[in-house]
Amino acid sequence: QEQDAKLSTTTTVEAELGVGFKGFEERYTSVVTLQPFHTVTARASSQTPLFKSLETRYRFTQHSHTHTLLAIELEYAFSNPLYAALSSTFFDGVSHAMVNAFEERARVVCGRV
Repeated sequence: QEQDAKLSTTTTVEAELGVGFKGFEERYTSVVTLQPFHTVTARASSQTPLFKSLETRYRFTQHSHTHTLLAIELEYAFSNPLYAALSSTFFDGVSHAMVNAFEERARVVCGRV
């Protein structure tokens, strides 16, 4: 029981993250909140000039005894009108890149996906 309580504790860290696509690259600070086995939420800091708002949520649901369903939710608004215009053009590519990056990190951390 004590081990389960430790595993379900919410953890919050500040992390420097980057976004890049087709030659555009920016770095920003995000507050990342982890609730083990349930969610990971990353919110761009209010001091970040790149975004008016940015929140990414990864939700995990046990699908079967051996599989987990992952849902990714992304809400954003850019401060820069140029980035806002470009984002609609590149959204599909960026979405796929996010999923691929998440899967690669899961392989490193967990050993498999």
